[in-house]
Amino acid sequence: MQLILFRHGIALEPDEAAAAGIREHERPLTPQGIARTRDSVEGLRTLVDAVQLIAHSPLTRARQTADLLAEAYPSARRAETRALKPGTAPETLAQFVAQRARREAVEPLVLVGHEPDLGQWAAWALTGRSQTLFGLKKAGACLLEFEDRPETSKARLLWLLTAGQLRKLG
Repeated sequence: MQLILFRHGIALEPDEAAAAGIREHERPLTPQGIARTRDSVEGLRTLVDAVQLIAHSPLTRARQTADLLAEAYPSARRAETRALKPGTAPETLAQFVAQRARREAVEPLVLVGHEPDLGQWAAWALTGRSQTLFGLKKAGACLLEFEDRPETSKARLLWLLTAGQLRKLG
C-alpha cells in the first residue's frame, strides 16, 4: 500500500486571521499558497499518474489543498476525516487508512494534513516512535509504502520532496 502525505499550502497567518475575526480552523490558503500548491500538485502529477482517494483534515486550509489535488486527479474519491486533525494519535490515522483500504481499493491514497502531525505520523510508520524525524514543508509531500496495511515500524520512505522540488518537476 502506498500513502502520499501532503502538507497543506501557505495559509493566512494566525495573527492576521485573528485580526480579521477568522478562527484557527477556518484559516484559508493565501493567493500565494494557492498558486504554489497548484504548482506543487503539477509536480506530483509527474511522479504519480493516478490517485484513488484524497483524504483531508476538517480544517479549511487542508480542504482547499485537497480541492487543488482533486483538480489534478478528478477521478479520485474524497474524504474528510478527523483522523487528520492536528493532535490526533498516529494509531487513529492508521486505523482510518486501514479501514478505507479494506472497504475499497485505495492506492495510492493522499493524506492532506498539518505539521508536526504528518511528520510525526511518518516517523511512527517508519520507526514506531511519534517523534519528528523530518517535517514536511508547506505543499511538500512524501511517499510511504507498506507491504500490507499501515502499521508502526513497517513503512519504507520512497521519497520526500519540498514544494520547491515538486514545482521544479512540474
